[in-house]
Amino acid sequence: MAVLAADTGFHEHLRQVYPHRPDLRDRFDGDPAGRVDQARFNAALQIGYLIVGIRAAGLAAGPMAGFDPAGLDADFFPDGRLHCLLVITIGRPGPDAWADRLRPRLTGDLERRVVTLGRFLAGELCFRGNERDYYDPRNSYLHRVLGRRLGIPITLSLVAMAVAELASISLPASVLKNPGTTCPSVTDGNAYHNPPYVSSAYPGTANQPWLYICYNNTPGLDFTSPATNQGQLDVNVIVLYTYGPITPLVKSQFGVFQVAANQHMTVQGP
Repeated sequence: MAVLAADTGFHEHLRQVYPHRPDLRDRFDGDPAGRVDQARFNAALQIGYLIVGIRAAGLAAGPMAGFDPAGLDADFFPDGRLHCLLVITIGRPGPDAWADRLRPRLTGDLERRVVTLGRFLAGELCFRGNERDYYDPRNSYLHRVLGRRLGIPITLSLVAMAVAELASISLPASVLKNPGTTCPSVTDGNAYHNPPYVSSAYPGTANQPWLYICYNNTPGLDFTSPATNQGQLDVNVIVLYTYGPITPLVKSQFGVFQVAANQHMTVQGP
């Protein structure tokens, strides 16, 4: 917990921190009321920066109201120079700490709720992409992404989906295309069923993900019961998504976008 206060004696340091206006020290010295107003204004700005910094570091910041400023001043700042402005709790957020803050804002249709979710994660919780070092291994570990508020698109998407689920935003569920189609057709003839995929493999409905599980790069191979003799064989998990932009201008100019992500894994054991 932190007690944040305004320093009404800030003018005493102006000749060091603001040397190109040495006259301001004497000016504020003769204007106690103006000095208090300036101290409170600047302290409020710094409090805002502090809250953003705390949340950007992966911690939770909880500004509190209802305290007794005069009582805190008497206990912590008896010389009268500092005046309490805010009490703030600082700590690590709980597993669902964000859901209750977000849930009341999720009104309107799905597009509006998704926009609200994005603004909440990026604007208030300061989640962002690691533009400086995309290949930093920490970008791929969720506990690191949550702690640093820094990741790559796929891990940030997982965070968004988890928060959306906790907040009951009801995003469309993935549709498993097995057993009808296990390995979507590709446009460049590669034998590993990596992108690019044919347009018909993507959902016809915007913002609807389709999931394919491609076993051993063999179209049509599927399992309805636990399989044997698959050790060291390849499993290719493919997610295809037709993204419909929320911004009307972008949607009118470009329509929808086809997005693909896949991951090859090796089966262990028999």
